[in-house]
Amino acid sequence: MFPLSLESDTMSPTIRYSTIESYRALEPELRVSYPGDPPSLDSYLEQFDQEIAPQPPPILSRDLVSLVFSNQAATHSANSRQLATLILEREKVARKHLRDIQWRMSEFQSQRPQLIFSGARPVDLMKLEQQIAELDRQKREVELGLWQDILELRKDLHEERREYRATRNRMTYISGGGYGSG
Repeated sequence: MFPLSLESDTMSPTIRYSTIESYRALEPELRVSYPGDPPSLDSYLEQFDQEIAPQPPPILSRDLVSLVFSNQAATHSANSRQLATLILEREKVARKHLRDIQWRMSEFQSQRPQLIFSGARPVDLMKLEQQIAELDRQKREVELGLWQDILELRKDLHEERREYRATRNRMTYISGGGYGSG
């Protein structure tokens, strides 16, 4: 809060600012975690770094060309793993959302016979049917959104895997056919 003073007879406030000379670091915030909680940001970043860290490439021989192709293969492999992880994470989120929608639809559908047999007003039955239809629309929207969301990732994954295979084939050719058929 800023100190206010009314120094003039016009009754307009004057605000005075002061410079902060020092500050103290706040203690880290403590948090209770439960099994099934999403990982903390630090552990997520560590896991992410491990996934994208290139594995040491197999060395065919000590020449520069073999080293270059080995590094390319390792990079394509790491990129493929990262893209696959992104696809799986997005599918997991969508599945969770779809389960939630399906649960709500089941709840509303179980109310339908009760409304019919209890002699509910047609307006109430119509509202229930509209809610079910809205949830069905949301379900289709989530499914379509997931497909659109991961389409580009799947294309990128396909390209990375194709490049990985091509690099492995070049490595096999350079090594005289003895590298392997990975």
